[in-house]
Amino acid sequence: MAASGTAAGPRPDFRAPWPCGQVRDYFHHSSEVANAIDFNVAGSADLGTPALASAAGTVVSAGSNGGYGNEVVLDHGGGWRSRVAHLSAFSVRAGQAVARGQELGKVGSTGNSSGPHLHYEQIADGVRAAIMVDGVAMRYDGRTYKHTSNNCGTRSNLALYRSSEAMFFIRKLDGTNPPMGVSFGQQDDLPAVGHYENSNFDNLAVYRQSDSAFHIRKANGDPLRIGFGDGTKGDLPAPGHYENSKYDNLAVFRPSTGTFLIRKGDGSTMPVPFPDAKEGDVPAIGHYENSNFDNLAVYRRSEGAFYIRWASGKVDKIPFGNPGDYPAPGYYEGGPYTNLAVYRPSTSTFHIRKADLSDLPVIFGDGSKGDRPAIGKFQ
Repeated sequence: MAASGTAAGPRPDFRAPWPCGQVRDYFHHSSEVANAIDFNVAGSADLGTPALASAAGTVVSAGSNGGYGNEVVLDHGGGWRSRVAHLSAFSVRAGQAVARGQELGKVGSTGNSSGPHLHYEQIADGVRAAIMVDGVAMRYDGRTYKHTSNNCGTRSNLALYRSSEAMFFIRKLDGTNPPMGVSFGQQDDLPAVGHYENSNFDNLAVYRQSDSAFHIRKANGDPLRIGFGDGTKGDLPAPGHYENSKYDNLAVFRPSTGTFLIRKGDGSTMPVPFPDAKEGDVPAIGHYENSNFDNLAVYRRSEGAFYIRWASGKVDKIPFGNPGDYPAPGYYEGGPYTNLAVYRPSTSTFHIRKADLSDLPVIFGDGSKGDRPAIGKFQ
């Protein structure tokens, strides 16, 4: 491995390269490359499970490499890189920016491997370093130990868009920082937050029905306009990660026909009818299952229920919230999947459905008419 930069800077806050709260055995043996660690579950129970980015970075390579089999190498800056190997499948490609906790691929047994496991390395200026994850130094005495992952991802921020003021209001879920106001857009715009450029964070964005265009605030503050749609009245923004791309696809949901219109990477438009959609449904896109892509979903405000289209094509109804709520799905627990959530305008409260199915209410906003949720990872 070639060196990355000059003398390595401070070690990144590396987390375990598998999902939050899960336990793996780990060991290092004499035949292994220096300082690498193998993580696995007994037998082949971890075959096909997610291999995650242990820190934010950029994908240097994602491909086959001799005895490593299918590997992904990330550059974290400051001379630091990491590697996961023996994967059965890839979820990223070279050049892609990834956040900590983002899926890189699936655990496998490719290359020089005697069974499914997750091979992991940390590399400082081209030299494999003794591994530390979740603040814990891994042991190298040839014995088998256990470690519980604290790779709980990057949590979404609570955010509202106040179209009457053309203003985003953003805060952390735990309230540790005061709300931050950012002006963007114009009156009557709709929030359309998404990951549109090479950054670890989401872009503020709005959809303007009057000109059928997305208006995106780039990381450097510059505005970017991208026309999408044909002027059909009532189109609603529905951006999401729908294809194998670095970034989110622009998309709209057309309630009048119950159809999602997705702008593919080649600029073409892909229409996807949503079964049994009704007038009044609003898009509720999220990553709700073990898949590389987001699920199409709508929230039926008249019922207080999510309708989610799984990768199999089946649509399930999941009641959550009250009639009149707006959908606000996001990564609130830092796990690999999106939490269901709603924003209740009548009480200026987010209601978040946690993994244990309990309801976490968080008050945010001042009751201003027309506030809509605009969830994203902004900090």
